Amino acid sequence: MRKLIKKLDSANRLAPALLKRAPSFEIVHSQLADGMGAITLSDGSQAELALPHHTHLAVGDVLVDAQGMMVRTTGAEQVVLAVTETDAAKMAQLAFAIGKSGFACAIDGATLLLEPIEDLERWLTAQGYSVMPQRGRLDPPALRAPMRSHAHDHAHGHEHGHEHGHGHSHDHGHDHGHDHGHDHDHHGHSHDHDHGHKH
Repeated sequence: MRKLIKKLDSANRLAPALLKRAPSFEIVHSQLADGMGAITLSDGSQAELALPHHTHLAVGDVLVDAQGMMVRTTGAEQVVLAVTETDAAKMAQLAFAIGKSGFACAIDGATLLLEPIEDLERWLTAQGYSVMPQRGRLDPPALRAPMRSHAHDHAHGHEHGHEHGHGHSHDHGHDHGHDHGHDHDHHGHSHDHDHGHKH
């Protein structure tokens, strides 16, 4: 039986096509792996969770076995907070704020589904949103934007039509004026121009 021994820290850097081929199993979001034992994967095979003690699993996590074979976690049906908002701009703003805060969320048509956390529910109500508990799945979105790289080649790949929602404007002052004709006589070139990155 396959033993899943590690949770990947940077699963969101993996290619979506690679993840799509990996088998999966359902979890309730933010579930402890301790005591879960053997699980049945989507391809019908069995696996054992042999993760470090007190490992929390979240929807969208990727686990690997000793051979590096990957398994995804997907959302089981559970009680979620359903937020309805007819103003599309306001809904987009809320989804961005929730995602940036690290809470799990999913979009079901015109409804935003969120983790059933009391503090979150109180905050939403105070902000004037209509919140109702219902059953749903907190599956992560299938669309994954490319991860930001601090290498200077990260300008390519921005023509894919992704609406970057990370709150920075991607122009970064990249008109550094270096034309790559500058005669560096070393390869660790510590050029002294300011890249304008406001990180």
